[in-house]
Amino acid sequence: MKLADKLREKLAQVGATLDMTEYDLNADAPSGYTWAANGCRTICAPWASNSQTWLSLAIRDLELSLKLGLKKVTDSTALAELRHLLDDDSWGAAAAAPLTINWPTK
Repeated sequence: MKLADKLREKLAQVGATLDMTEYDLNADAPSGYTWAANGCRTICAPWASNSQTWLSLAIRDLELSLKLGLKKVTDSTALAELRHLLDDDSWGAAAAAPLTINWPTK
């Protein structure tokens, strides 16, 4: 679990979170941002604690996508759609928030 803890720390540095289930790793972007790798709020890496798919490989694959960083949602239509999907009218980044957030290098 040390690898998951390290990943969780790096995600916290960019304001994101890690939702770790028995079968998936879900990296959730902070409010107002999407992952540059897929344009979505979440990047998911499958793994299973009871099979030959190992957590370390899933984390490695997930980090490749996370390293592309985050992009702020500025398009009003996209912002409205995400707020509707999340049922959260407060979802979004502050006007002064940076347009992109880079993945930590350390």
